[in-house]
Amino acid sequence: MRGTLQGIREDPLDHFQIPFGGGLNLRQVIVFGVILEALYLAFFFSNKLLTDIRTFIVVNAVACILLTYIVYKTRAVGRHVECNTRRLRWIIGFAILFRLTLLPHDPVATDDIYRYVWDGKVAAEGINPFRYAPSDPHLESLHGGDLPAKINFPKMRTIYPPLAQGLFLGS
Repeated sequence: MRGTLQGIREDPLDHFQIPFGGGLNLRQVIVFGVILEALYLAFFFSNKLLTDIRTFIVVNAVACILLTYIVYKTRAVGRHVECNTRRLRWIIGFAILFRLTLLPHDPVATDDIYRYVWDGKVAAEGINPFRYAPSDPHLESLHGGDLPAKINFPKMRTIYPPLAQGLFLGS
């Protein structure tokens, strides 16, 4: 680790204190980022991942082990570590890339997202989502596309509490 945590650096705009990221050099950040992105891309390029739970678990276990190592490595240096802006930009860039990679992906382990969207759609129409089940004839005008066809238990009214319903409506 260059410099000291107690002293003031000559160029305070180039280096600053952040809680994570200092235990890895820039090369390690890039290598780990590329490996993690390859694991996330595996969801798109392997149909086996969506049908074989063992493969799904292995890919996620490898990602989890790698992320655990990264957290361990950064925590081992201390609570606050020095991080240059270049390394921080790479870390933030990978974080954005990972989210963008997984954003268009179909839900893998659960299909609850369809219920969230449905409940928000019903509430946006001014209808109480606790009153009718998705398959109820009163809501036929809202049917279309994947909804409510992909909802688990379409004959059951929502089970999510009012605060969650507010989040569904807001999204």
